Amino acid sequence: MVEDRVVDMNKLAPWIISMVVLALITSPLLANASTLNVYVEPSLSQAKLVATTTSDLLFTYPSSSRVSNLLNGFTYSVQLSANNVPSDSQAFHQFEAELRAAYYNITLENMSVSYQLYSSANQTTLNVTKIVTITAWATGIFNKTKSHVEANFAWKNFQVKGPWQLNFNGRYVDVNTVGQGMLYPIGQQSVLPSLLLTFFTSQAILSTSTINFSQLNTPLSEWSRTYNAATNTTTFSKSVSGNFLLNASVAVNGEQYALKVYQDPSSTITVSGYAIAQGNTLVIESAPILSGPDLAGIIAVAIVIIVVITVVLLRRRVKQTVYN
Repeated sequence: MVEDRVVDMNKLAPWIISMVVLALITSPLLANASTLNVYVEPSLSQAKLVATTTSDLLFTYPSSSRVSNLLNGFTYSVQLSANNVPSDSQAFHQFEAELRAAYYNITLENMSVSYQLYSSANQTTLNVTKIVTITAWATGIFNKTKSHVEANFAWKNFQVKGPWQLNFNGRYVDVNTVGQGMLYPIGQQSVLPSLLLTFFTSQAILSTSTINFSQLNTPLSEWSRTYNAATNTTTFSKSVSGNFLLNASVAVNGEQYALKVYQDPSSTITVSGYAIAQGNTLVIESAPILSGPDLAGIIAVAIVIIVVITVVLLRRRVKQTVYN
């Protein structure tokens, strides 16, 4: 159960606010591979999306195999970026279509994409990490009423299906599928044998999409919720661990080969203002004033802190008097 605690900070001493802010700053952050962070600004009727998908591929093979001879000691990396992807491009329309498949009214205003690939291999294992970051602004998710603003987040668990070709200064790269986005660039270095690309084709797993937040499909009303009165922001969060996009193995001439791709998706949705969730809809309204037991508890804590500070000051004054 998510607790809802709202504090009228104007009634508390400034040093209490400082303590609260310090606690928030020093609290540990969750470490997840793939993150969807959304920053909602109702006054501008816009939402900023920063979707970073980090996919880790593990390909294992026998140390005595031809694959091992070719891959052992291999390293490769590439970093590409496409700023302000043209709104009339296929890549732009494809991503917007994926968002609209979940919520028809959302409109993509702009988008930038970065692509990073890092790989290394030893006698038995090839490790590949692919990081794709999508930064975009979207509109069309808000609905204003007389008493509040609503925002629809049915699209938060989007998935890009199939190849997603981005133009990086004339170099087209599919940044989505396992075969093209993670293995093909390595094969282009004439190190990865063509046999690898045929090992698993019968299972159709090389076309697996990696830009995939489908694990975040539970309603926002079931996510963790916190409200920070000091900054007047509401945050909803969820994380999923140990999510395998694919996990397959095959025997070739008596030798075992395995291919795994996994992600640990998480998401935070930060709203400017006081928000509550009703399913996948956020309702942004005026923050209620804290009263009853919660207020009494805060006052009690404040009194204790004041007493402690008073005692410390009195002791210092007594010591100064003695020494003087």
